[in-house]
Amino acid sequence: MVEKVFRNREDVKKDMIKWGRINLGCVVIAMLLILAGVIEEAFEYDLILASISYYLIAIFFAIVSVAPHIQTLFDRQMYGIESEKK
Repeated sequence: MVEKVFRNREDVKKDMIKWGRINLGCVVIAMLLILAGVIEEAFEYDLILASISYYLIAIFFAIVSVAPHIQTLFDRQMYGIESEKK
């Protein structure tokens, strides 16, 4: 017998919060890396990496943040489906 992915609405809410926070964390890291690249380029500071490296790592984190965002959207849809059933 196959078990449901979510047993109740509380599991869906917890999962939405978890993936939302992971998404926010990835976006914040990407923004901080972009800011570090801009500061290094504009003020000619010599930080650990070259400014293009900060931009590339920021792009990586921005792409990685898509997966938690999709999971959050899926959870919101599941939350809506569960609320319609009740």
